Amino acid sequence: MAEDRRDTGIRLAEGEVNTDFMVEEIRQRPVNRKRLIRRTVTTSFLAVLFGAIACAVFLLLEPVLNSWLYPAETPNPVVFPTETQEGELSPEEMIAAEKDLQKAEAEEAVNQAVSQLDISKLNTSQIEDSIREDLFHKLQRQISEEIAVQMEAQEAQRSVPEVSEEPPDNAMRQVLHSVVTVTGIKSGVDWTGEIFENSGRTSGLIVADTGEALLILVNGKHLKGAETIRITFSDGAVCEGALQAQDQITSMAIVRVDRELIPEETRLTEIPATLGSSAREELLGRQVLAVGSPMGTQGSVSYGIITNAEVQLDISDSSYTLITTNIYGSTQASGILADTAGNVIGWIDMGYNKIDTANLISAIGISEIKTLIEHMSNRVQMTRLGIHGADVPAQVHEEQGVPIGTYVRRVEMDSPAMNAGVQSGDIISSFDGKPVSGCEELMEFFEGAEPDRNYPMTILRQGMDGYTEAVIEVSGLPRLTFPEGE
Repeated sequence: MAEDRRDTGIRLAEGEVNTDFMVEEIRQRPVNRKRLIRRTVTTSFLAVLFGAIACAVFLLLEPVLNSWLYPAETPNPVVFPTETQEGELSPEEMIAAEKDLQKAEAEEAVNQAVSQLDISKLNTSQIEDSIREDLFHKLQRQISEEIAVQMEAQEAQRSVPEVSEEPPDNAMRQVLHSVVTVTGIKSGVDWTGEIFENSGRTSGLIVADTGEALLILVNGKHLKGAETIRITFSDGAVCEGALQAQDQITSMAIVRVDRELIPEETRLTEIPATLGSSAREELLGRQVLAVGSPMGTQGSVSYGIITNAEVQLDISDSSYTLITTNIYGSTQASGILADTAGNVIGWIDMGYNKIDTANLISAIGISEIKTLIEHMSNRVQMTRLGIHGADVPAQVHEEQGVPIGTYVRRVEMDSPAMNAGVQSGDIISSFDGKPVSGCEELMEFFEGAEPDRNYPMTILRQGMDGYTEAVIEVSGLPRLTFPEGE
């Protein structure tokens, strides 16, 4: 054993064990490139997918969480007070009513006087007749005098006032603070390659304050193709606005100006206009203010009287009245007509004037377009059918036998009404099961109808044997246009 150890040259200490025969070699595991690439691609794909899902969930839930944590104030809806027409009593009706009052008061006075007498000693019938006659004549004289005074006051009110009188200053200030200048700016490139800007300028009217923005009524023809809309207030402040809605029939539009963009000083002075009534019978001969640009220049004001307030306009799906004045202005005039109390009674639109009165200021009655303004302000759609209607006069109904309803003057080409079979000369007697007595009533039904929905409509068409009745279905198109993305 000792020899063997010497031969190998290995010396072992006492108790040691020879482990030279155990040799360990650590080798790296070979890399599977395909598996590594597959795992890397899978991990990257899952990471991208998770990120996309996280972004999508955030985008979907962020508005909900934001509105839940920070609820926004709901804009106040635009609603104008309903006009109430209080009819005036004629002198004959007043006298008849006063006679009934006279009789009742005389009876009461007689009964009181007789009740205070000792009827056992008096001829009651004779005394009662005497008291009744005296009181009756006395009351008749008093009431006749009161009627005469009231009639004289009415005649003075209806008489044409002198144009030389000036409107109150407070009414003028109120109107001026509700009228603004609206400018539509559009850029382009001329034939030399130079960039230029075109602008259309017109007058606008502040019609409502929603709490978040001021809403301005404007003629949309001047904003066609505009890239930027600028609002200039009466104090000179300039803000940018945005188109909210526009009517395809009249071209009227509503422009929105966020209150946060308006200077604080301007917010305190610029106020919505007070919309009056153009349905009053006594408008004829009344004094009016033309404010905006009646002379063709912004900020101009003119003054005159109303010469006619009952001209029916031939506008499809509408029953509007044109108010004419003796104010000589520009054929491009814009703005509003207001009475001497500062109430707006008309929206100036010179597009409906005849050739011989092209320069006389005229306006659409404000009462008829209040519903249109409300719909545009609240972004509520209206229906367009393409019907030009008119009332059937009572005399024509009695003498010629024309049925009561809406007479169809004409129908727009390729309109929903034409496609449904409506023709010129038809009489529309009902719409959606509701009887129609006139054009204004039918147009109110149209305003409340929903586009793309079928409505039954009864028409009467004249033939050889008189009028025949037929029920058709009509489905209107959207009348208002809203900006994309709104």
